Amino acid sequence: MKEFNYVPMFHQGLNELTDGMEIKACQFCMKNYDTNEKCRMYYLKLFNCADGNYPCPFGFVSTVFSDDDEKYIFTGIRLENVYSAKLADYKVKQEGNKQQRKNMRIITVRELQSYIDYYLEYKRNNEAYRNMRAFVEDIFHDIRKFNGQLKQKSSRLYAKATSGGKGTGQFQELAQNIQAISSYMTLRLNAYDFSYNEGLLGATEKSSYNIYRIFDKVKHCLKAKSEEKQIVIDIDCNGECGSIKAHDSLELLPFILLDNAVKYSNRKSHIKVTITDTTEKCSFQVVSESSALKEGEREKIFDRGFRGENARKMTDDGLGIGLYTAKKICEIHNGIISVREEENSAKNISNFIMDIQLEKEYTI
Repeated sequence: MKEFNYVPMFHQGLNELTDGMEIKACQFCMKNYDTNEKCRMYYLKLFNCADGNYPCPFGFVSTVFSDDDEKYIFTGIRLENVYSAKLADYKVKQEGNKQQRKNMRIITVRELQSYIDYYLEYKRNNEAYRNMRAFVEDIFHDIRKFNGQLKQKSSRLYAKATSGGKGTGQFQELAQNIQAISSYMTLRLNAYDFSYNEGLLGATEKSSYNIYRIFDKVKHCLKAKSEEKQIVIDIDCNGECGSIKAHDSLELLPFILLDNAVKYSNRKSHIKVTITDTTEKCSFQVVSESSALKEGEREKIFDRGFRGENARKMTDDGLGIGLYTAKKICEIHNGIISVREEENSAKNISNFIMDIQLEKEYTI
């Protein structure tokens, strides 16, 4: 965050002291933070200190503050009623000119807190921007890829349609592929809209939806992804699945669950979707095969931005928004979503199980 610290800042990982935008560092500090033994030992100790203000051996003050378990250090400042005027003022008087000395003015505790607040606000906004940009780039990467496939298959379909030959079966296959790709692109765009504007999840009028048909459509949408990892997706229902009256966002729920399952499942594994439809409720379960969650991760699985350790190792694709959005979709439909794991001793892996229950008060 060099570009937005108002006061001098020490970065432990880089072992670097950077100047502030408004309050400048004393040249003595800039030259000696890494070469003077007293300075070096002082900074080594700071990152083990609690949040607070700590005078240095030469009279200046460093302020330690934390955010999300990460420590930061503003340093080389003359903090009113805290710094040593006898020691630090002498160093400042040695600066080359009046403007340089003015840029190292004494600041109040209130000013210091405002500089800390500005820094943390910038840090959080910058992180949010990077996450949003990564999310958008991820979406458009998929859209570009599938648009290329769409153009290719559309060209083939046009060529066959104008050739005058036979091949009705091939027409149907190409049409189905084009529909699946188009549906996938729509779902990806909807995922973006809903994830960054939660109000849209329940904004539409309720319509009739069939869970089995949605899962089947999503299965076709994810065909290329699943085949690339040699993953088999099976969908079973206990009978004819009835319709549910729900907001448009319900269509995104099976997509999130299957997309996540494909993304984080082991290669050459099996994903099983089981739908149990009764007169009172529609329940469905998605079981995938993957590495087990680490201790304490299951409780955080629906937190916005959370991604487990194994998930991060498996792929950079994902920002921990999917299951958070899935839970929100269930909540606006008075539904329940939960996660559990079962050991699969036959394959020495873990079965990752998502259970969802929607009440049939929404049945038309």
